[in-house]
Amino acid sequence: MELKLKKATENDLMLYFNWANDDLVRSQSFYSDLIDLENHTNWFLNKIKDEKSLLYLFEINQQPVGQVRIEVDSYFSIIGISIDKNYRGKGLGVKMLINATSEYFKSNKLPIFAYIKLNNIASSKIFESAGFQYYSKDRVNNFECFKYILTN
Repeated sequence: MELKLKKATENDLMLYFNWANDDLVRSQSFYSDLIDLENHTNWFLNKIKDEKSLLYLFEINQQPVGQVRIEVDSYFSIIGISIDKNYRGKGLGVKMLINATSEYFKSNKLPIFAYIKLNNIASSKIFESAGFQYYSKDRVNNFECFKYILTN
């Protein structure tokens, strides 16, 4: 079972749309409303063209299993992950994060921050297992969260 990383393309628009509107993904997001297709389409098409947005799609046997997105800013980057509901609980999250951050650090030196809601213990464990270190508590969109950091 080889995990393959590729960059997202226009062809992945609906896949990302469905993942973004997954019930668990919405519940752990800092913006939990359902996303409408028009807004998603505009957002996605802009992101895949933006060199500061890294949208990594992961596949096993040519089947999409999840995604990692890294937003590069001036002094740091922010990372997020989601895994297809049919592939959760299989240990893929850690591998996806390690592969995505390794790819990122080939051309970027900025630290990466992850923001995780306090109740999302599974995500915290995945990020810690991938080498992220607890940094502080923070607040995003009125939600208390843990802030993790990874440096090269």
